[in-house]
Amino acid sequence: MRNRCNVLSGVKFSVCDLSGRVIACGVTDENGELLFPCLPYGKYLVKQSCAPMGYAPVSEFREVEISPCRPHCTIRAENFVNCGTLRIVATEK
Repeated sequence: MRNRCNVLSGVKFSVCDLSGRVIACGVTDENGELLFPCLPYGKYLVKQSCAPMGYAPVSEFREVEISPCRPHCTIRAENFVNCGTLRIVATEK
């Protein structure tokens, strides 16, 4: 069973055209959200540019399409924790 997800601020994303040319860049806010308003209708590739320290970045591009039938698009990027715990127990010799 999954617990409620923590949102991540400071995650960098790029929006590219289908040839890979960067159209827009941004960083998620304190709510883990990033809005790219006024993108012309078309297909885009969304790529996570940088993940916060301690998290594995999402490496693949996500294709999205903004069209008259779907003028608003929401995607979810889930970053896995990329760290563990070290426990040290000091004992008497």
